[in-house]
Amino acid sequence: MSGEFKPYVPDKTDLKEFTLVPLVLGLVMAVASYFLAKSLAKSPPVPLELTSWDDWRQVVGYGAIFAIAAVIAVSVGTIVRQSAGAVAILLLWPLVLEGLFSLIPTVGEKVGPWLTFSASDRIVAPTTGIAVIQGDVPRPGLDFNAERRAVRTREKVVVPRIADLYAALPAITGKLELEYEGELVGADTIARDLIRRAAGDTFEERAGGANVDDIVHWFDEGGALKVALDERSDTLLKGLSVVPGLLDLAAALGLAPRRDPAVTVVACELILEGLAAARRISRVDEFSYARIRPERPGPPHSKHL
Repeated sequence: MSGEFKPYVPDKTDLKEFTLVPLVLGLVMAVASYFLAKSLAKSPPVPLELTSWDDWRQVVGYGAIFAIAAVIAVSVGTIVRQSAGAVAILLLWPLVLEGLFSLIPTVGEKVGPWLTFSASDRIVAPTTGIAVIQGDVPRPGLDFNAERRAVRTREKVVVPRIADLYAALPAITGKLELEYEGELVGADTIARDLIRRAAGDTFEERAGGANVDDIVHWFDEGGALKVALDERSDTLLKGLSVVPGLLDLAAALGLAPRRDPAVTVVACELILEGLAAARRISRVDEFSYARIRPERPGPPHSKHL
């Protein structure tokens, strides 16, 4: 039996099916994965809520990626006409070939991000200034600083302080994925701002509306305070007691019992950090507080004659 061999060429109907089916499959799998992750995650590092288009895009974008991959697969299969070869190319393309292309001097660095699968990652990538702080990254550094201090000062109880968070900045900045504005501001500045905002929100929640005028006035009159990282809690508490009303406020708000120096120090740190976040006082560096610095007036605008 003889006959002329006619290669198979997908028509428009086939292409629609090859595109539509992966698109729907990708959408279903992405949405199902989202709800599964949301049901299993007990304390996720970021809220798993779809509240904006950017959130939805990170989920439904996989449908478009599946559709693009399907078109590429059909195209490669049509050209190669060998199942094993087509599968090998499709596996090596995103895993190896695009990575090797980016190593080409001059051209690779500019063109690499625009290759198919490298560019498709942008469809599902966050576009906010800070994408995510992955996991409970600062915790090991926080615990290490608190335990190291307890050993050096021979304290029986290990109590982490806010100062320990600032001491653990390298553990935070090393895990920040920065984009756009973040690259210009710098990881260290953003990490400090995150700590200050978190302390400010906690202070507002626990002590919002409390009378802090005496504390602020003491700093406005030139008072300054240094919270040493490796100082014993009872010694540090004596230094904090020079600020009028600070210890009394920590006790009155129920932030710490009067007979627990370690917890009282943390409560006082929270109050001071909350005031710094509200710009009532100023944090000079990681361990010092002073009066708020007046903003310097900008240079006068030049007048065109």
